[in-house]
Amino acid sequence: MALLLLPGVARAWEWGSPFGSPGSTKHATEELTAEDFPGFVEKHPVTAILFYAPWCFYSQQVMPSWDIAGQKLAIHDPPVQLAKIDTHRYNSIGEKYGISAFPTMKLFVDGNVFEYES
Repeated sequence: MALLLLPGVARAWEWGSPFGSPGSTKHATEELTAEDFPGFVEKHPVTAILFYAPWCFYSQQVMPSWDIAGQKLAIHDPPVQLAKIDTHRYNSIGEKYGISAFPTMKLFVDGNVFEYES
């Protein structure tokens, strides 16, 4: 089996962590850090954030669907940004927003935070 690699294309097909890494562009959703979280939410007036822990089975299960939703909502008018943050790693963000279980989804609209209710 031969593998054809074109310059600049191979990078788009690399496999990494299912959660990406800070600054990763391999997924449709942004991977946030504690440092860029406030600026991201401020820059995007309508944003849905997934607070996850990489070791959590349920976080792992929701990640592919979150990525697909990010692709679909990016073309919405107006676009709805989807992002994710490793709240286990950046626990200060989790504490600020009252995250007590993984995964947790919250909607940020013009500085207001809305809880997801199933």
